[in-house]
Amino acid sequence: MGRIKGTPKTGGRTKGTPNKVTASLKDFIRNLIDENREQVIADLRELEPYQRLLFIERLIGYVLPKQASVDVQSQIEAEYKALDRLIDEAPDEFIDKITSKILKLQEAKKQ
Repeated sequence: MGRIKGTPKTGGRTKGTPNKVTASLKDFIRNLIDENREQVIADLRELEPYQRLLFIERLIGYVLPKQASVDVQSQIEAEYKALDRLIDEAPDEFIDKITSKILKLQEAKKQ
């Protein structure tokens, strides 16, 4: 039988504790690359341009954070929330100017 909803999780790692296996594996891979850096560069230069680009593209995934997939509806909702915050914080004269510009753009678009 499973844990009753609302009761705390017991056992296992506490939140925020790194996984020792993952950390040791990352250290091993880091050391392997560091010790073979010149050979990796030499091998990279011998690759065909297409293969070289594929290799570099795969490495980029380990250096740059991956972008979260955002559906269009979530993006629109986020934009509306940001606009609401802006409207709440902006002085009335700026809101009036923005509103008039939007109305002019809409009228021009209709014509």
